Amino acid sequence: MGANVDVIFLYLVMSLSCYLHSSVTNGQESELHDPRVRRHLPISWSAFQYTYYMDILIEGYGSSLTEIYLTNTSLLPYTLLMNASAYVSVVLIEITTECNVTGNGTEKMCTCNPGYSWNITMCYTYPPCSNSSNFCSCLFIQDDNIPVCEAPKNISDQRVSLKGYLTTNETFTPDLLDPSSTNYKAKESNLTLALLNAYTKNCNPLSVAVLGFSPGSVIASYRMLLAGPVSSTQLSSSNALVSQSLSSVTSSQLSTLGMVTIEPAQLEVNFGDPIQLVCQINETMPSVNWTLTVNNVTNTLFPGGENVNVSTQQMSSSTISVLTIAYASQYWEGKYSCQISIDGLELKAKAVVNITLLPLEITINPLQKSLTSKDTSQLQLECCVPYDEENYNVTWTYDNLIVAALPAGRTDLNCYTLVPPRPTNDTNYTCTFMNKAGQQKSNVIPVTVIQATDIYCSVNVSNGITWNVTKAGMSASALCPLGKSGYMTRDCSAVGVWLSVQDNCISQQLQTALSSVQALEQGLGIAQVNVPDIIQQMSNSSGTIVNNVAEVSTAVNILGSISSMAATQNCTFDPSVVTKFLTLASNLIDPDFSPLWRSSTSPPASKMLQSVECFCQLLQTGNQSFEIDLENIQIKGNSYEQGSVGEDYQKNFATVSLSIDKQTISSLLKQNNLKITSVVFSTIGNLLPNTFEKRNDSQLNSIVQSTSIKLSDSSYASTNIEMSFVVNTSNKMYSQHCVFWDFSLPGFGGSWSDAGCTSMLGTNTTFCSCSHLTSFAVLMSINKTSTATTMSTSEASSDHIKKK
Repeated sequence: MGANVDVIFLYLVMSLSCYLHSSVTNGQESELHDPRVRRHLPISWSAFQYTYYMDILIEGYGSSLTEIYLTNTSLLPYTLLMNASAYVSVVLIEITTECNVTGNGTEKMCTCNPGYSWNITMCYTYPPCSNSSNFCSCLFIQDDNIPVCEAPKNISDQRVSLKGYLTTNETFTPDLLDPSSTNYKAKESNLTLALLNAYTKNCNPLSVAVLGFSPGSVIASYRMLLAGPVSSTQLSSSNALVSQSLSSVTSSQLSTLGMVTIEPAQLEVNFGDPIQLVCQINETMPSVNWTLTVNNVTNTLFPGGENVNVSTQQMSSSTISVLTIAYASQYWEGKYSCQISIDGLELKAKAVVNITLLPLEITINPLQKSLTSKDTSQLQLECCVPYDEENYNVTWTYDNLIVAALPAGRTDLNCYTLVPPRPTNDTNYTCTFMNKAGQQKSNVIPVTVIQATDIYCSVNVSNGITWNVTKAGMSASALCPLGKSGYMTRDCSAVGVWLSVQDNCISQQLQTALSSVQALEQGLGIAQVNVPDIIQQMSNSSGTIVNNVAEVSTAVNILGSISSMAATQNCTFDPSVVTKFLTLASNLIDPDFSPLWRSSTSPPASKMLQSVECFCQLLQTGNQSFEIDLENIQIKGNSYEQGSVGEDYQKNFATVSLSIDKQTISSLLKQNNLKITSVVFSTIGNLLPNTFEKRNDSQLNSIVQSTSIKLSDSSYASTNIEMSFVVNTSNKMYSQHCVFWDFSLPGFGGSWSDAGCTSMLGTNTTFCSCSHLTSFAVLMSINKTSTATTMSTSEASSDHIKKK
């Protein structure tokens, strides 16, 4: 004979006077009063309504008749007399749960009656009745518990998904990689129930899944789906309860989707148009960050970038952040994320932006072409762009004709060709790419026809590069060898003689770094994260990164840009990053590369000087001295904590010593931490022009030394400094000038100035006292009688420099 267990609930109405009657003991009141189920009825009833659950065992084949009898409303209401002054009225009976008892009488297969459902915790506590059972429908109960189905909660359609990580102090074992292992299942069950028990107190969880365990002690990852709305306070509270219930948890991370919204969630714009996304959360948040993911690479968007603007407004009950990308291009197509981090939570919303693309650049081949009457070869032209998802309409235009371009069939680039008739006059061939929005990008291949009377340079092969016939007075261009970008040019003189090749090719290594810098300048990324990567892109095992003037200019521009951006964003870097930066700079100013700095197209060496001075200040240091020693650059310095007792700052290098008095340092330490950094350049002085505002016959007579004081508020302090330089020439017939490089003066990146500095001469030494801090050196004026004060080395040392 089978048996059913039916779980029913009763609505009971109890007289208010009975509830307050003095004859009701505390124990009796406790039996009737459950604050979870009591609610006050309309005042005219003068009563409270309670919901009670009970289980009834029904045996035999007449169980269905018993159910009908129990739920027969004609028998209700039914009054139960509690005592002389209290009674209870049963007004409604409904069956919520039915269980078929099997086996030894403790195993049950339970389902919910229509209108009721399982509490989510029950669904993960007990297994389904069979493999064919739908999730959370029929539950197999193997203990003495009789679970109760509940009336469904009124929840919204909003969904909030969570992804979390819990790190424990437990020891990781290999069986935690096997979901079928006993250990895995036990931890999975414990974590699942801990999550549900915690989140049901503050939220409405709909599902939970443990994703797995990984080493690092033991790191558990999981996903949950909640019914919204949910606040960050509720999530923080629930997350804390999880950590409390699992005593082995040492840290946790939690990210969400669904609490924050982005409008529009899907956006398509034309090339060059602005992109605008609005992120909103119905809470007041301190800050909002934006990221962009392209090809699985995620970059934080920097609001100070040339192409990025973020405007965030905090209100009493909401936060709105507006992201604007001024100019849409290939860089800005992808998945945008609005992120808010607070109390260990990361709240996110995502949007997808598609851009109707247009090529940033069209590569043409040849760059130009000259034809002679003797040249009978077929003219073939080609234009190429990188492959993207845009379906372009490509045409060639020449002599007022528009011709459809033919695909070249290349796999590396999206190329189109043209084989036109030989022109009789100079002709421009224009290749045009047009996107579906009608926007166009073009490039032109000029073809010059050399007439019989024209002078020209014949075909010439130099270093493996073929220079085609070129008309006198014109320039020929050639693509760079494989692995380099850019082009080379070569002029054909007026008399038909080839001149020197101008190598403008840039290595792929530098081109990659340059592209990264340009993206960073636009606002795609932040300096703290991206600058070390860019430095690494430029570095190689040999240390040589330049082979021509174009590469010197590119490298100097890259180092200048990352130094400036990192300083603007108040970044700091560990010694390994700063050392790599200085190694690149030291290699660039090596004497072996001096000829590359002396071309008319070379960059100013002062830009390299300024970049190194700036980047050295970004070194992370403790309250200690620091030192980096490279072949052409050396730095030394000290860091001081606010309130500490300052001593004289003294640093000795091979050919210069310097000192700042302790009174200055102590005064600054009253309100700030500070860092003093001294940099010595052993070779850069030879690359700087000898321009001096007072004399035009000067030359450098020492190394270049730079000292700066940076305060903890990122400002800089200026003070007196005493220096002694070992000079190259100390002949008293020459005038010695203590000078500094003034970047603000006119000239090639500035000029030397002696403002605020005085000089004293010693034997092979010039002593300098200056009232400010910057890059100093000694200039020597040729064939002039010395006007500086002369004194012995020992006298000068005692008066101006305190040496260790």
